[in-house]
Amino acid sequence: MGSSPVTCNASDQASHTASCTFAVNVEAIPQLAKTKFLAFGDSITAGTTSPAPSILTLNVEDSYPTKLLALLSQRYQDQTIVVKNAGQAGEKIDEGRSRLSGVLDANDPQVLLLLEGANDLNTARGDAISTIIHGLEDMVGKAERRNIAVLLATFPPQNPAGKRGNGANYVPELNQKIRALAADEGAILVDLYAGFGGTWVGYIGEDGLHPTPQGYDRMAEIWRDKIQEVYDRPAPAIDGLAPMQLTHARR
Repeated sequence: MGSSPVTCNASDQASHTASCTFAVNVEAIPQLAKTKFLAFGDSITAGTTSPAPSILTLNVEDSYPTKLLALLSQRYQDQTIVVKNAGQAGEKIDEGRSRLSGVLDANDPQVLLLLEGANDLNTARGDAISTIIHGLEDMVGKAERRNIAVLLATFPPQNPAGKRGNGANYVPELNQKIRALAADEGAILVDLYAGFGGTWVGYIGEDGLHPTPQGYDRMAEIWRDKIQEVYDRPAPAIDGLAPMQLTHARR
């Protein structure tokens, strides 16, 4: 474990010689305390993008759960990571409340990644905030009663000029209540809004609501960072030795 210097010497039949030195760093492969994740929500979880104001395209490869799985698998190479995408396009909070129990029972995750309510906010604007909060509270409770940890997300920013950005001006108020809910219910907050820098520019598509592929990249990074912060563990010792990997050699 650690850095070891290596020196190489060479010579040819004409007695020419050369040498070089480089370092080999050996590090423990990191481990995750939990490896089964369920991403639950609406079209923003499913992976919908808006390349034009009136066009919606669903591409699972663009979704944050797909990109999150790739990021986690890259880091935690000795473990099988599962990130199930249970996003349902067009779903409102009460529909999510009804659907969640069956999805949890069917998938048996260790961690629930929860982002839900954008369609309510788009339709009813500020009047939807209390409905969304009550719905999220119920969903957090359903998971926790099954001993499933909950990572609860704030809403990403929206563009008020977009066709589906009707809730943009109410996102900060809603997110303040989501932060309070996470603290009250013991859920782990994932602050997507702050992770976007509070701006939709470059991250939200033409309809004002759905992320661009770059926005989904950023979402996956924010989820990854929180998962790593909470569940990253030192590699376990095996017969007195930790698992090792060659991370780089520099000449």
